[in-house]
This record gives sequence, C-alpha cells and structure tokens, in this order.
Amino acid sequence: MIRILFISAILLPLLSHCSSEISVPVISGRSYTLQLEYQNADGTNSKKAEGIKRQLFDETGGKWQYFWFCGGNKKTCGKWVDEKNQIVPSGPKVTKTSEGAVISNMQIRDSGKYARLPEDPNALTAELQQVKLFVQDGPKPPGKVSKY
Repeated sequence: MIRILFISAILLPLLSHCSSEISVPVISGRSYTLQLEYQNADGTNSKKAEGIKRQLFDETGGKWQYFWFCGGNKKTCGKWVDEKNQIVPSGPKVTKTSEGAVISNMQIRDSGKYARLPEDPNALTAELQQVKLFVQDGPKPPGKVSKY
C-alpha cells in the first residue's frame, strides 16, 4: 500500500506536467510558424495538415475557429470560419509555406490555442500537439533623455 502511494505521489505530478501544451510568447505584429507535418501517435503515416484551428483565450467563449488551406471547399478556404462554417470577420493572415503555416501580424486578440487539422486520432496526442500562443506588446522604445 505504501509503495502504491509513493508511486502515485511521483507519477501524478509527472503526468500532469507531461500533458500540458507548448506555450510560446509572440511579440505583437510578428509572425508565428506552426509546423504542418506530423506523425500519428504510433509513429506511422507522416501527414501534412489540411488546415489549422484556434481557440482564442477571450472573445469566443471557448469555441474553435478553423482555417482551411485551399482544396475541396473553395467558398471558405483561406478564411477563418467558426464551428457553423460562417466566416469570422477578423483573424490573422495565414500562408502555407514549406516550413509550415505562417500566421502573420499577430495581435494580442489572437492569443489562444492553435493546432493542425486533421488532428491525431489519439486524443491525448492531439492535445499535446496544441500550441498556446501568448501575443504580447514588444519592448517600448526608450523615452527622451532630458539633459541636465
């Protein structure tokens, strides 16, 4: 019994630490590149994402927004849409490059969780592949120095 309690005391904090997403600070006005190529949890089937999704920290109330690269759905490809496939009026520009999805000119309102689509079928792996982006104001230029 003591052995089980000891193992639980060690493993539970490790598991909770391992299940957290990656957190990345981004300076307002700058870009972030989300990698698009990934493998399934079992290490097979290297894939490239067909789009990305985001869950903003503030105004959407926990709802996901989606951005699909142009392919089958020409009506909404290249635009941010909500869960009902309605175009979201504001959202950063996304460009698909060989390095990944470049999310340009990020603003503080764009802070949130970002992930590739489609996600890994394993729910835990899919959650671990999410990235939390925290957009912050950059350093302010120094003020005027007064002469004595």
